[in-house]
Parts: sequence; C-alpha cells; structure tokens
Amino acid sequence: MDKDMAFELIRGFAHVNRFLRPQCAPFHLRKSELMALGCVCYAHGHRKKALSPSEIGEILGISRPAITAILNTLEEKELILRTMDHLDKRRILVELSQKGRAGLEEIENEMLKRVGQIMQALGEEQSEQLRSLLNKALEVEQTYHKQQERGTVKCEES
Repeated sequence: MDKDMAFELIRGFAHVNRFLRPQCAPFHLRKSELMALGCVCYAHGHRKKALSPSEIGEILGISRPAITAILNTLEEKELILRTMDHLDKRRILVELSQKGRAGLEEIENEMLKRVGQIMQALGEEQSEQLRSLLNKALEVEQTYHKQQERGTVKCEES
C-alpha cells in the first residue's frame, strides 16, 4: 500500500466532509442526528411508512441505546415526533415534525448547492467516475463492518 496516497485520500475525504458539513450548524446537529433524520425522512417519503426506533438503528448500524439517545435529542429539539402504532399499541413509530421537515429541506438545499459546486468543477464524466468510486468505497466499508460484527476482520501487515 502506498502510504502517501492513503494519507492524501484521508485528507481529501476530511476536506470534502468539512465542505459538506456546515449545513448542520444552524440546527446544532451531529452527524448521527442528521443521519437519523435522513433515515426517517427517506422512509416516510419513499416507503410511505414510519419506522420504529429499532428499525432506524438497524438501518444505520447503531445500537439500541445509541439510537435512543439520538432520538431523545431530536425530540428535545422538536425535530421528530414519537407516536403509537395504531395497529400495534406496544410499538412506537418515529416521524418528522413540521420543524424537522423544514430543517431537513433547508439542509438538503444547502447540501445540493455544495455538491453542485463540486460537480460543476468536475464536469459530467468525472462526477460519474467519482460517484462510481465512492459507491465502490462504500461497498468496501460495508463489508468491513459486517466482518467486524462477526469478528472476522483481518489486520493487514504493512
């Protein structure tokens, strides 16, 4: 492995992350909170259903205690609502509040603007290449986390 290239990639990821991150600042959201909000929004918008806290945790790969803490914070900030499932009174469902919807829309617009700047600088062909490479990196990351959960991660000698 070329360590110089690896460190350059790490630096690049960090800078792009910083470039995309400021949209959370007005809402004082941490990355995990934004991810949970996005998950709730996606489920409602695309699947037309609310999710339970455990479903959100499973989708995001977050433990039950951690997702509970995240949802408590989002509820305190009035960005989500927890409601009882009408079909199963023991089940709690999570939905976006009006404030949560408006906040996510603002964040999404800012994020699209920033990603649009990157795409404009790259052009269509390089944007497609970047998308393909990032999807491949995501596959590697997901495989790593599955191996980690099973305890089968192998450390590579350098």
